[in-house]
Amino acid sequence: MSEYEKWFSLRTERTTPTLTKVVEVVHGLKQIALVVKVQLGGVEGLALYRPEKTLKISPDIRVPLPEELYRDVAYSRLDQFLGWNVAAPVIPWQIKPGDTGVLRPYWPNITKVEEYEISLENLQADLAFWQKVAILDYLTGVVDRNANDMILVGDNHQKVILDSGLSFVDGVNFVVQQSVVRETLQGTIIMPKLLKELSKICTKDIVANIGDLFPQTASQMANQVMRRGENLLTKEIII
Repeated sequence: MSEYEKWFSLRTERTTPTLTKVVEVVHGLKQIALVVKVQLGGVEGLALYRPEKTLKISPDIRVPLPEELYRDVAYSRLDQFLGWNVAAPVIPWQIKPGDTGVLRPYWPNITKVEEYEISLENLQADLAFWQKVAILDYLTGVVDRNANDMILVGDNHQKVILDSGLSFVDGVNFVVQQSVVRETLQGTIIMPKLLKELSKICTKDIVANIGDLFPQTASQMANQVMRRGENLLTKEIII
């Protein structure tokens, strides 16, 4: 099992990586993060740790600090439940007692997807992948999906979606929602296989996946996902 596959298994097993050492401090506009080396079930790998305490601002007032971190986890879990694995695995983690946040794989060498590459013609070259992203962004009400959230990793340039924390926004107005993938594919017919996979989710499943993250609002968030899912199943097109 590769390091990347081990990360995906962590979402299912809900096991906890063990810290080996801190490698680097990363200063960003929104947060200070740490690149750490961790043990992943016998495989050592690099990870990016985003702690709650170093969050500086929330880019969207509808997503209070530190919820952006855990909405990213919820997005990742819904992706995993559907069996799509298009988003980077994100798990809750603490580097030490009382210092909590989230952890995801860290790739030192990546290729970024440029804005001009997000065209209908380019997305149709791997339509199944990009429709999964568009569907997940619609289901979870992502309000900030741009080219900076998409990278290519490894020698085979595997596509990975990052930074889905600005999601599960209550009562989101999709006229002003920004998801460059969903907007580009809007109106395209959803592949039958994806409709079949989408039809298996239910409110109970969603609550079971995110209830530990949002014990007070999981049911409300799940109901929003289900309403949007039913909308997709009825119209059978990317909305």
